[in-house]
Amino acid sequence: MAFVGIRLDKQVISSFNLKPLRDSFPRLEWSHTGDLHLTLRFFPERKPEDLAQLLSTLPSFTSPVEPFVLEIKGAGTFDRDHKGGVLWLGLKTIPAALCSLQQELELFAQKLGYLPEPRSFNPHITIARYKAVNRADATAVIAEIERNPTFRQSVDVREIALMKRANTDEGVRYSDLLIHSLSLT
Repeated sequence: MAFVGIRLDKQVISSFNLKPLRDSFPRLEWSHTGDLHLTLRFFPERKPEDLAQLLSTLPSFTSPVEPFVLEIKGAGTFDRDHKGGVLWLGLKTIPAALCSLQQELELFAQKLGYLPEPRSFNPHITIARYKAVNRADATAVIAEIERNPTFRQSVDVREIALMKRANTDEGVRYSDLLIHSLSLT
């Protein structure tokens, strides 16, 4: 599955210092540190040429969007019925530029023939997944994050990435297919 997202830079990721949480809560399926990102829009592959079309058209899409700042603050979960859920870092506020970028991507996707995204945009950074039996661990991690000021970070968003998800023996991994800078005026 391909998607467009915002990668977190290595300096921000290292400032989170997730290792103590990983060590304290090993039953959670932690995201690989280098793969932390905020998803803007999924692009399900309908036919083999879809990816080539995205690679060739995405650079022209982003030209009117200017860099902006995200303020990371807080954490939460998305529960999936009785299956478990996703543990995420949130945003202090949702910048207008982020909403505009996501809405423009939605229009872009529909012009390429993709169906409208059925879920409303809820920006977050997935840091772990959990099974239903480990929900208490996810709740405990949220409390730790809320107490720890290192999880309140500013992120300069200067580029977006077309990324691809792959299931590996090491878990879910993400690779960049295209990095595109946001315009500066």
